[in-house]
Amino acid sequence: LLIFTPKIVFLTNERVWNNPIYGVLIRNAEYLPVTEGIEDLLPQLRSLVQRGYSIAVFPEGTRSKDGTIARFRQGAFYLSEQLQLDILPMILYGASSILKKGNYLMNEGVIHLKVEKLITRAQLQQMGSVKEQTKAMRRWYKEQYQALVNKMDKV
Repeated sequence: LLIFTPKIVFLTNERVWNNPIYGVLIRNAEYLPVTEGIEDLLPQLRSLVQRGYSIAVFPEGTRSKDGTIARFRQGAFYLSEQLQLDILPMILYGASSILKKGNYLMNEGVIHLKVEKLITRAQLQQMGSVKEQTKAMRRWYKEQYQALVNKMDKV
């Protein structure tokens, strides 16, 4: 995702934040751990957004072992509401086979990244509450992901 802009901050979990191999890089790049809760990060995130940064959030919070789409957490949609940000959905295909959950070594393969259309704050508000946005976007994402899987499996 860093190919799009160097001004991006990722929200990470504690395992990534404390990784002995690349944890130092993560901390120096101003990535932020969400272990204490997203509300505590709002002032830092607001400052980063004002400095022109984008925020990358993986709405599942973690990768699944089998590549299925898990329940979305509300954090991305809460941040969108609190910081008045649009959402740019991106769909990753192949990541779960290249770097399986729990492994530190990568397998050979290709990752495909599909960038979808921007979802504006107005569109998100039309979906309802943050909880309703989360559910609607998960349903939409699962449909888009399955379409990408079907396309890539034919290649």
